[in-house]
Parts: sequence; C-alpha cells; structure tokens
Amino acid sequence: LFQVEQLRRQLAEAIYRVSQTLSAALAPEGVSDLILDQLAQVLPYDRSALLLIDGEILEIAATRGLTGQTLTRTRMRVEEIPLIAQIVAQGRPIILDDAQHDSRYRPIAGNAPVRGWLGVPLMGQGRVYGVLTLESEQPSRYREEELRAISALGNQAAIAMENARLYAEAQERTLQLEVVTRVTQEVSTRDVSHE
Repeated sequence: LFQVEQLRRQLAEAIYRVSQTLSAALAPEGVSDLILDQLAQVLPYDRSALLLIDGEILEIAATRGLTGQTLTRTRMRVEEIPLIAQIVAQGRPIILDDAQHDSRYRPIAGNAPVRGWLGVPLMGQGRVYGVLTLESEQPSRYREEELRAISALGNQAAIAMENARLYAEAQERTLQLEVVTRVTQEVSTRDVSHE
C-alpha cells in the first residue's frame, strides 16, 4: 500500500513538471519530441511513439527506442494499424499484457519483441489529435496506475500541440499582416508622391 501511494505521488509530481514544460512549448516542430522526452521521466518504456491523426491518415511525429527502420515523419492510413484505429475510433486507451498474443498488434522489423503495450488517445475539443504509445519488452508492464498517469499526460500533450498549432497560425497571420501593411504603405507613398 505504501509503495502504491508513493508511486502515485511520484507520478503526480512528474505529471505536474511535464505539464509545466509542455505548456511553455510554443514551437510546433518541437512539441512531439518534447512530449516523448518528458514522458520518459514519468514512465519507463523500451520504445515510444507519438502519432498524429489527420482524418484517416496517421503521421509518425516522433519515436524513441526504435531500431531498424527509420519511421520519423512516415505517413500511412490509420486502418493499417488496428490497435491505433481502435483507439482513434473509440477515443479510449488500450493496454495489452502481451502484444505478441494480440492479433491487432503489428510488430516493427528490427526491434525486440514487444510484450507490454499501452496506447492512449490525445484528445482535444471532442476529437482525437493523436495517439501516444509505450512499448515494453516485459509482459504486463502497464497497469491502471500507469494508464491514469499517461492519460493525464496525454491530455496535457494534446493541449500543448493545439497551443503550438494556434501559435504558429498566429505568427503566420502576423507575418501576412506585416506584408499587407508594408505594401499598403508603399502604395500610399507612391500615390501621394504622384499627386
């Protein structure tokens, strides 16, 4: 009982630190990597991935611990990976005690066999923005405690990703307005000088 309570306290403290770091992240290109780096401080894993969902397309935004194939920024159809498709369709996490005995799991060539597997949706505004996955070579590695922790982190990650996207849009609009302002000033200056 003491160990469980101690784990809860450590996870709560780590999630707080992670959420502080993520909420300060504004550059969209770095948020995915930052999420996985911060995740390693909360929960141990052998491999992890952050997958972005855009309609029926899945994009691998960041990975950790994968060998063999380089997967960064690979795009594929969500339906090609049944576990991810189920998480996206239902908006609920999935824990596998032994991925080797689950027909939905798709192994990645060149990596040690996965046993424990955890996938959580990154939810925001009623939709799934992405999926965060953890893999372990140890069976039954992930339980309800880890699921609660990673779900809380997933919610923070979705907020951070949306904030970074909105910030990038605002920056782009600011640049566009600056260009329009300069052109308008240039035209006004020429009109005045021609009169």
